[in-house]
Amino acid sequence: MTDQTEIKKPRLHPIIIFPFLLGTPLAIIGGVRTDDIFLEPSRSFTTEILATLSLSLLYIAVISALLIHDKIKFELPHTQTKRILSIVLQLILLFVSNSILGIGLWVNLNYSLRSSSEKSIELVVTAKTAYRTKGRKTYLINFTSNAEVLRREVSRKDYPTISVGDKYAATVQEGYFEGYFLTKPMNKIKN
Repeated sequence: MTDQTEIKKPRLHPIIIFPFLLGTPLAIIGGVRTDDIFLEPSRSFTTEILATLSLSLLYIAVISALLIHDKIKFELPHTQTKRILSIVLQLILLFVSNSILGIGLWVNLNYSLRSSSEKSIELVVTAKTAYRTKGRKTYLINFTSNAEVLRREVSRKDYPTISVGDKYAATVQEGYFEGYFLTKPMNKIKN
């Protein structure tokens, strides 16, 4: 007979999905806040993988500390195949969750801690790709400014005649980590 006074420890599963539950709203809020005003630099995929791995390793260290101090319990299935499958799936979930958390934190901190000073930059259109997103027709535009490549999604309705080689003047605030946030709409510079 088990002792009825024993305190039940929380299972590990809610702890593993915590980054997902925190990161998803952060990513959505950040995306909504910055969707129309962010000039995104071209980032390397390696940097994003390293950031996700760092968050995952930090989270694994926190889970390990909680396991060592007997604050949570970790139950695995009884068969060897199910144990391996369970561990692999939990690690994949942990990696995806921390990736979403990393994106959410990056977008919100980059916007919230942006520079308060405005500056003017000149943007030259170097590439234009048409596609449909969110039920509307848009262009994905690549700009260059001071040897830096920036991307922005624009509505075809707002920029119907945008083409490669066009120059635009933009008033921006520099993001905390990278990129720029438009404070005023871009204005085409006439030749």
